[in-house]
Amino acid sequence: MNAIIQSRPSNFAYINPTAVSRRAGWNPRFDFGEIEELAKSIQANGMLIPIRVKKVGEGFELIDGDRRLTAVEHLIAKGEVFAKGIPALLEDKNSDDLGNLIKMFESNSGKPFLPLEEAAAYARMREAGMTLKQISDKVGRNHVHIVDTLRLLEASPELKGALREGKINSTTAKAIAKTGKDRQAAHVQAAVDTPKGKRTQLNRDLEDGRTNKRKSTPPKYHPMTQDELKSQEEQLLVDLQETATNAGWDLNQVASVVRQDDALVAAATYGLLLGIRLALGKKIVTKL
Repeated sequence: MNAIIQSRPSNFAYINPTAVSRRAGWNPRFDFGEIEELAKSIQANGMLIPIRVKKVGEGFELIDGDRRLTAVEHLIAKGEVFAKGIPALLEDKNSDDLGNLIKMFESNSGKPFLPLEEAAAYARMREAGMTLKQISDKVGRNHVHIVDTLRLLEASPELKGALREGKINSTTAKAIAKTGKDRQAAHVQAAVDTPKGKRTQLNRDLEDGRTNKRKSTPPKYHPMTQDELKSQEEQLLVDLQETATNAGWDLNQVASVVRQDDALVAAATYGLLLGIRLALGKKIVTKL
C-alpha cells in the first residue's frame, strides 16, 4: 500500500497509517488515557480530526495525533483494515521542530495534557530559546501559570508521583512545589490526608508560607528556579528599557556615571545582593 492513498490540492490527504513513524521523545505526553474507548469511537465514526505529519523518506513522521494513531494501530492489530487510509494534514518537510511543537500544543482537542506533560512542553520551548512572554502569547496562558507549571519539573519524586497518580490536583501540587524540596514529601502526605473538600485552605496556607500544624514549618524564603530567575531578568530588562526610553537615557552613559560615584556603586551593589537573596532563598541583611 502506498504512503499516500488519496490527496487533494491542499495539504490534506488520506494516508496509510502503517507508513507513519514516531520520533523518540517527541511527544511530551505519557498518559494516553482510554485508548480502547477512542478506538471504538474511530471504528464507529471514523477519524474525525486528522493527524498531523511531515514527509520523511518514503513515509511520514508524526507531529500531532499520537493518541488517534495509537487507537488506529490498536484496531489494525485486531484485524481492522483502513483501505482508504486515515485523514492527515501534511506539514512542509522543512518545517522547524519548535513551530511543530507549538502547533501540537495548540491543536490538542482530545485528552488535555497533564500538568507534568504541559511542563515538559514548556521546557522544550524554553530550550529552543523562547522567552516566557513568547510562550505565554503562543499558548494563551498567563506568565504566572507557565512559571508555576515549569516549577513542577524540579519538584521532589514524591510530589511528581502523587500528581501523576492523581492523589493531588495541580493547584495543590503547584503550591507544594513552591516550598523547599526537602519538605515536599511531608506536604504531599498532609495533602493526601486532608479531605478534598478542605484542601482549599491547605493550598492557601502553602501559598502564604504556612503549613499544617502537624507538619514542620517551611522556610519563609525558598530558592528560585532557573525559570523564575529568567522571568525576573526578562521583566527587569523590559522595565529598565522602558524607563530609559521614556526618560531619554542612554544606558551605557548611565553605567558610566554610576562607576564614577561611590554612593551609586553601593546602591547598585545593594540591588545585586537583593537579587542574590531572591536566587538563594536567603535573608541577607546589609547596611549602607
